[in-house]
Amino acid sequence: MQSSMLTTIGLALLVAAMPAPAQPVDVDAAFAFAATQLAATHAAVPSGRYPQHTESGGAWYVPSSRAWTCGFFPMSLWAMYERTGDSAWRTMAEARTSPIAPDRYKTDTHDLGFMLHTSFGYGYTLTGNPNYRSVDLQAAASLATRYNAKVGAIKSWDFQEPFPVIIDNMMNLELLFWSAENGGPSSHYDIARQHAITTAREHVRDDGSSYHVVDFNPTTGLPAARPGEPDPYRTHQGLGDETTWARGQAWGIYGFTMTYRFTDEQPFLDTAQLMADWYIDRLPADSIPYWDFDAPASPSTPRDSSAAAVAASALLELAGYVDGDDRIRYINAAEAALASLAGSGYLAAGTSSDAILLHGTYNYNSNTGVDAGLIWGDAYFLEALLRYEDLMASLADGDADRDRDVDLDDFVILKRNFGSDGWWTEGDFDGNGAVDLDDFSALKRNFGTTSVPEPASLTLLALGALTLRRRR
Repeated sequence: MQSSMLTTIGLALLVAAMPAPAQPVDVDAAFAFAATQLAATHAAVPSGRYPQHTESGGAWYVPSSRAWTCGFFPMSLWAMYERTGDSAWRTMAEARTSPIAPDRYKTDTHDLGFMLHTSFGYGYTLTGNPNYRSVDLQAAASLATRYNAKVGAIKSWDFQEPFPVIIDNMMNLELLFWSAENGGPSSHYDIARQHAITTAREHVRDDGSSYHVVDFNPTTGLPAARPGEPDPYRTHQGLGDETTWARGQAWGIYGFTMTYRFTDEQPFLDTAQLMADWYIDRLPADSIPYWDFDAPASPSTPRDSSAAAVAASALLELAGYVDGDDRIRYINAAEAALASLAGSGYLAAGTSSDAILLHGTYNYNSNTGVDAGLIWGDAYFLEALLRYEDLMASLADGDADRDRDVDLDDFVILKRNFGSDGWWTEGDFDGNGAVDLDDFSALKRNFGTTSVPEPASLTLLALGALTLRRRR
């Protein structure tokens, strides 16, 4: 009956339509440029050194493999191998992964997920190399030594005593969750879950914004100001203690979404959505946040493209766990950010920068990497592009609004744009650049059906479980 209805009203398509926009994100072009930049960096940077942020003139600052950022360059190379299957990228990724192995025994940092799970964990997922698995499991064991059961969290820094916990640490929990599902002790799951509970309670404000740092008394387990500080709730890289540092907000969205992936517990999904909605509601027109959400909204205020990349990747995963308007909102927000990042305003094409993305802010307060290329921004940009491609490939023909249902809402979109140039979200389901009768036929064929959720929305089992990719 529904199909007959569409056949009848399909004649209404033969009307004038408004022009429709073209594909918003040129993924192929972005990856082609990334390939050029990454290959040049691999050739130029000595073994054992890793790009971190660009300096004046656009060249990378390249600390050793002991830096917290060392995993993001191999992560980018593994992303290229994942997309292309080209053994040359695997060779480069392996060469940049192996020197990081000694870091698996480090117990003086919380950044082991950033350092080793992005490199060895990703490599294990793509290659099945058992040595990579062993390194990642040891890294998880080292990270777990920093957990304080009284606090219910992993200590972030040793340079600000007695017990600081930063929201960035949510990102490192993936290493522990993965370990618990890949031969490590079940206590790693418990540690990661409890850390997320503590962070949700202490770092996330009621409105969904976030604190960067919360200090704890390691004996009582309660928040307590450190000597010289008036309050345990504070910032280190943000504008002020009560402001919201953009990248911290992005880390939180990503971390709580990932935690829901492993736990399937609704409070973690609720926290991820609360933070995501706050973030989206306060973005500027181009969807790239200023370095702090309370910084002046002016042309002279630095943006943070890396925060946008992290958030875009997180939003695409988050969209897989929700339905209806929320799903559409998160996809659209991620797509808008990727469109800006892949555009002339933020992609480094035609500039002297060695990075893929421009206009990141590492640490505004110390004037380090301000308005610069940032290696983690590049890495999560590529991850977001891969997730975006997967999402688009998962959609049923006719699902113009990408809500998983082919229904009258989609027909209305197609009707509005019929006869125009367009893209998927305007009703061009066959990719020929025009919304035409072939697209109407595709919608009619699938009308009343529900799309099979993309793999990213099923359970996103632990890294390496079955054959799921790290970015999922």
